[in-house]
This record gives sequence, structure tokens and C-alpha cells, in this order.
Amino acid sequence: MRDSEAWNLLEVLNVAIETTRNPNADPSKPRMIHMAFASHQTREKVSKACITKFKVDKYKDRKIFVSEDFSKRIQDLRKSKLSLLKNLQREGKRPFFVYPAVLKYVQDGRVVTVEG
Repeated sequence: MRDSEAWNLLEVLNVAIETTRNPNADPSKPRMIHMAFASHQTREKVSKACITKFKVDKYKDRKIFVSEDFSKRIQDLRKSKLSLLKNLQREGKRPFFVYPAVLKYVQDGRVVTVEG
């Protein structure tokens, strides 16, 4: 995917993007692009489109990460449940967080919420 293709994808999804570049940064190193979305649905569309595209095509042999930037409060809530997440992983389950910090996993086709 060329840069122009990435921008076209975001334009189709009506995403407004502001990018900044540190003038002292090494131009050969990758940079972060921060995006703020007006709706959860748009964020999901962009995230899924990027993940789908970059699983098929490597982008200039660089790794692409699509992640969320949570507030300090949400980070702390999730960090407090990290030991529960690790225990579930050791048990062979595939736990995941649901916003803000609800820990869940799938068992026998049902989504189970972890209390605690």
C-alpha cells in the first residue's frame, strides 16, 4: 500500500487526520500517526481496514501497529487485572479486554466475563 492509497482509504471513510513530525527525528525511522475519531464505528472501520490490508501487504518491510491510546485511568484499571489475564492465558484461554477494563474470554461458544 502506497502512502497515497492509505490516505485515500481514510478519505473514503471520512476520517480527519492531523500528522506532525518532530523536526529532530531521524527521517529513516517510522513515525506514529495519531487519529481521533468522532465515532466508535469509524474507528473500527479504519482499524479493520488497516489490519486487513497490512496482513496481506507489508508496508515497506515495516511493522504496522494499530492500537488505542487509553487514558492513564483506563491503563491503570487494565494493569490491575493483568495477573488475571496471565492466569487465563496459562489455562489455555484467550482473554481480552472490553472497554474500559472488563476482562472476558470465550468458552464453549459463550463470552464469559471475569469477575474481580
